[in-house]
Amino acid sequence: MAFQLEPDIVKCILTWIPDFESLTLVVLTSKAIYDVYRAHSALAHRAVANNLLGPALPHALRYIRCNRNCLENRPVREFLAENQLQNSYPLSNDDIRGLAKIASQIQELEDIFSWREKNNQFRTTRLSAAESYRFRRALLRMCLLACLHATTGHRHDNETEDRIREMQRQFFDALPTPELKEIKRLNTFLGRLAQWASNAYSFTKIGGSYLSLLDMFLGAYSGKLSQPAADVYDIPQGLNDFLFLALDDVLLSRNLRKDIAEETILDQAPVDIFECYHCHSKLLRKFLWGPTDWECLRGYVNPDCMRSFLKGRLSGYIREADTFHDVWRKHPYDLLISEVFYHTNTPCEFLLCMECLCRFLSDHLHKWYIVWKRKHALPLQTSDCWYGYNCRTQTTNPSHAATLNHWCEPTCGDPVPSIAKPPFKAEF
Repeated sequence: MAFQLEPDIVKCILTWIPDFESLTLVVLTSKAIYDVYRAHSALAHRAVANNLLGPALPHALRYIRCNRNCLENRPVREFLAENQLQNSYPLSNDDIRGLAKIASQIQELEDIFSWREKNNQFRTTRLSAAESYRFRRALLRMCLLACLHATTGHRHDNETEDRIREMQRQFFDALPTPELKEIKRLNTFLGRLAQWASNAYSFTKIGGSYLSLLDMFLGAYSGKLSQPAADVYDIPQGLNDFLFLALDDVLLSRNLRKDIAEETILDQAPVDIFECYHCHSKLLRKFLWGPTDWECLRGYVNPDCMRSFLKGRLSGYIREADTFHDVWRKHPYDLLISEVFYHTNTPCEFLLCMECLCRFLSDHLHKWYIVWKRKHALPLQTSDCWYGYNCRTQTTNPSHAATLNHWCEPTCGDPVPSIAKPPFKAEF
């Protein structure tokens, strides 16, 4: 005989489901569960939404509904109030679709914020419940302002920009000071993320994606942001022009400085000092590099810089330099750097400062690349050039470059000074 749960127990189970995708799967498992869901769908939807977004749910609903109702460039008094959404029933299908989408995006940005700003050892969030709420509230308010009181990223006439700036100012002026500080702190972080993405993927512009702040930053972070037309704002300066001059005006009107402390969202900013394994420099953990940080290196040492780290004149190697560049452009940095450590029998668990890590890569990239070519069945020349990676002819003579291997140590000739590009400056 089939085991049958009491409807009250099924109802309780439905309220503990973490997301809408799981709710759909559970509801479709049996007709009995589906019948209970049909009878209590509004309760189940609200409970799952709360599980998904926690206390930030009213802010998320406000953003979704204001955006859907086309309230662009309206005074803040015409917005839906957050306290009106605290117990708003029922959730529409549009609400559910919107919440499901932005919840995953918010979680991804929270993971990134926690990784770079609180605990560099973990790629998933380590924020406390209070820290997570402050982060999500600030982010959702930025999203609301971006979709309702922003331009498309293109230049406008002075009158239009002044009108938009005044409505932005009214939006910020309606918020208490602690929440303004949280928004300012988050803006600083997102500006650093934008600068990191600009370095990592050579983005220089952000276009109409201003109207979707979550899509913009996650697209930039993943390297999938399309390049817009030439007349749009630069990264990251446009971000500040776009929203936060108005925020600075409000902060100054309340006799607050524009620079906000690092711990505004966090209960306490990280203060622990760690030591570089090689040179013994003492730095904050976020300025040292270990396996959990290597993917972040892309925004400091992008594929162009990585190619310049090659020994001798290999960065100009006619036959191979572009292929080497493509390897670093197309593959995850944490995979490639772990292979460099592994194939040189170097322990990777120790923390290194930026200078020592770059020196290590410069010393070993050419050795690792030979292993990479063999592993991926790429053609290898059987004879080595006497001058190895210092050979000048490899940069000018295609026939010579194709005939002889230059990823080897030189056996004659004079050494060539390094021409490595310095890492990009970023605080991400």
